[in-house]
Amino acid sequence: LANAALDAIHRARRFGTDFVIEEDGRPKSLRPDQTAPYEGRLLEDLDRINRKIAELQAQAPNALALNETPPKPEK
Repeated sequence: LANAALDAIHRARRFGTDFVIEEDGRPKSLRPDQTAPYEGRLLEDLDRINRKIAELQAQAPNALALNETPPKPEK
């Protein structure tokens, strides 16, 4: 979600359109020059997620490998 929100912020900035968020349960429309604080928080969240993924990969390097083998063809 963080990547999608960052992409939407970048597109809004590129095309000069507003970016809509929900704040206190209400929609809020932000001009492209008002998105920096939200973008910063999203980048921090993304960095934290990436650090956690790296930490988990270091604990169990093969955790992301699939243990599935394809079914043997019937003769």
